Amino acid sequence: MTVHPPITRETFEPLASQQVELRSADAEFTATLNELTPLPSHNPEADRPPFSFLLQVDAPQLPQGIYEIRHPSLAEPVSIFLVPIAGDDGHTTLQAIFN
Repeated sequence: MTVHPPITRETFEPLASQQVELRSADAEFTATLNELTPLPSHNPEADRPPFSFLLQVDAPQLPQGIYEIRHPSLAEPVSIFLVPIAGDDGHTTLQAIFN
């Protein structure tokens, strides 16, 4: 079994304002990590401080689901459940929350 390092806010800091490759089971997109936000912690014994990030994708109305994020600064692709929080005919904003 492969042991992966924990996903933390620091994992994504090098990707802020950078383009990443985003893959779903059906398609591949280019996305920009627009916002990386620390969230309030309600559990002092948590493995990591909570955080969220937003990805802007030039694709209309993407569904929620598991997407693979790829970027040269990541040691390996990271699969994350993303939820659309805004969109129109040409763009979708996806959010991930880690708490």
